[in-house]
Amino acid sequence: MADFYYKPGDSNMIISKFDKLYTNKRCITNDFNIFYNDNTTTHIELEGNSITVLGYAYTYHNSIEMYLQNLLSNFEEKQIDEIKKKLLGQYIVIIHKENILYLFSDFLQTRNIFYAANEKSVCSSFDVLHVHQENEINDYKAFEFLAMRHCLYPTWLGSTTINNQIKRLRTYEYLKINTDSNDIQVGDILLTIDNTKIESLKEINKYTRSTLQDALWHSKFQNEKIYTTITGGFDSRLVTVLVQKYYTNTNLRISTQKNISSLDQTIAQQVAKALSSPLKIYETDSQRQIKDFYFITDGLAPRENLTMTQLFQSKNRGTLEFGGTFGTELYTAYSYNNYNELIEDYLCKARKYIQADEIYFERFRQCLYDEFNNLYIHYKLKHEDPRDFIRIFQLLDTGYFSSSFISAFNIYGNQYEVFGTFPVIEAGLRIPYKYLGSKWTFGRFYLIPKILMEKINRKVSKIETTHFCPMRPLSVISFISYFLGRIKSKNYYKKQSKIQNKDRETKILKTKHFQYTSTNWFEGFQMRYFSSQE
Repeated sequence: MADFYYKPGDSNMIISKFDKLYTNKRCITNDFNIFYNDNTTTHIELEGNSITVLGYAYTYHNSIEMYLQNLLSNFEEKQIDEIKKKLLGQYIVIIHKENILYLFSDFLQTRNIFYAANEKSVCSSFDVLHVHQENEINDYKAFEFLAMRHCLYPTWLGSTTINNQIKRLRTYEYLKINTDSNDIQVGDILLTIDNTKIESLKEINKYTRSTLQDALWHSKFQNEKIYTTITGGFDSRLVTVLVQKYYTNTNLRISTQKNISSLDQTIAQQVAKALSSPLKIYETDSQRQIKDFYFITDGLAPRENLTMTQLFQSKNRGTLEFGGTFGTELYTAYSYNNYNELIEDYLCKARKYIQADEIYFERFRQCLYDEFNNLYIHYKLKHEDPRDFIRIFQLLDTGYFSSSFISAFNIYGNQYEVFGTFPVIEAGLRIPYKYLGSKWTFGRFYLIPKILMEKINRKVSKIETTHFCPMRPLSVISFISYFLGRIKSKNYYKKQSKIQNKDRETKILKTKHFQYTSTNWFEGFQMRYFSSQE
């Protein structure tokens, strides 16, 4: 991956974080600098103009270089919505045309862009921008971040952040910077999605599979060394079997903590054996690498994700690497029929875990309403199904949360999350709800991916997941596996709960307006933004 920093008059500013992470630097303009490692960016220049992509991006039919060259020649501002849909991957695009810089990210805005309009500065790292602004902490946004942990993922809602001076670019927005006046403007776009449901089970399976294959099979890399991340879940396994069918040098990988066994690792080893594929294990030394983890992720990632640090810091990996993020949000249904139900449920969860002034809960409710109102304005669905807007909201929040991980994965590599690309998301939104289920559903949970898995590789589909069921549909043949899995799941998580309670480390964050007590999941957040309480 790569990062960037822009501020007029600060062309020679030393960004210590970027200097530690990257070996190369490119100046797009006198004040706009990109920091990167080899093979993590694509840069095209034409007649004094340029286009730069930070991260891995892919297009159907044409090479990425040809696509970008054509785009640069014919670019118009009104094309941005279609670019976000056609350019697949997790990336930031920087277009420099004459005296204007255009900045935007992928369809889910998985790579964040932060800006401080008053200071006329823009950066891909919140922490870097935070360091160079007034470090005034917004107390409510800290509450919001912690509350969202118990609703979905720890994130901020809207465009505001914990720093009053810094805003985050939304998925339906782009930045436009005039390099003569240094003025920063925020433009918005309308994103259209065909969510027409395909009622035939046979047809929706066929459509889903072909869409995934088109988005996964990149001919340029067919004979290169490929890695897929494998865990004990559904998403990474489906990606892995599809990748192995096409690429000739497929390798599996998993992140673990040193000297700690896990159910994920046990299942990953079973899958690797069934596929006759090598499995590379990246072991993280929690004690030694915890500071690195918080440094890389801006202190915004939960402590439990520390496991991935060794992988983040490893060089000489695959030419292309695949993950399974966003599958859960795409292929499962939720109990909410409309966003009002979701908001009230989120409020109940926030009240359960945080003691706060009542005004904070009311503000949390309003921010959630604002979030959905903006979605209805900027996303035009062919059929205005409120449940589809809920799925879009949860996909976007997952993208925001995963930004620090995607950035970290790609410091030295090219990680590609296929479930986060527009064609696959649109295909997912075309699955009828009768074929979707939740984790409480005995049979319909992940029905479409299970059907695909059984057809693609029956042997691998029989292996249990961390949900203690096989990755195949519920049937007379598989019923026993499902039934026994329910019993095993109950016993396993009961045992895990006792272990976690025994080793539980409690932390408290107390401000003038709220008090939060929980495990040490938010340790990095507290250390970075509330260091006086440490």
